[in-house]
Amino acid sequence: MNKGIEFKNGLKPAIPIGLGYVPIAIAFGILSKASDIPDDISMMLSMIVYAGASQFVGVNMIAMGATAMEIVMTTFILNFRHFLMSASLSQRVDERTSKRFLSLLAYGITDETFSLASMMEEEKLSPYFLLGINTMAFFSWNAGTCLGLLLGTALPDTLQSIMGIAIYCMFI
Repeated sequence: MNKGIEFKNGLKPAIPIGLGYVPIAIAFGILSKASDIPDDISMMLSMIVYAGASQFVGVNMIAMGATAMEIVMTTFILNFRHFLMSASLSQRVDERTSKRFLSLLAYGITDETFSLASMMEEEKLSPYFLLGINTMAFFSWNAGTCLGLLLGTALPDTLQSIMGIAIYCMFI
């Protein structure tokens, strides 16, 4: 099937994931702003780390004055499950997919995208379909973070301070 069609087919089922990510990412942006983390650092966390729980923990650790090594080790341990999820999904991706493309797909795997991809009935999954799922999630998360950073100064301090619990709401 056409790569573009497969990509679009991946975007569609990921819309609920994207809609769920936006409010949690807004909460992350607000928490980051309340913790006096510079906006560019907050956006880099969302774009490079791209792991909600690790980002919330990372911002709290930065605010508490943790060392870079402490933050890296904590987020590595917290995100180790992503290696397992990526390894599992790689078994279902077309075997002609390059290692480089598989690495890109692995970067975009989250708990929610893994669950969605795992529920697909096809024995082999198109890498472009998975890329569509991951792209929807990634852009929704980063758009939400940006919105949170913009809203961060507009909310009362008490509301900003409780944003750290938002990640638990996402898991519920």
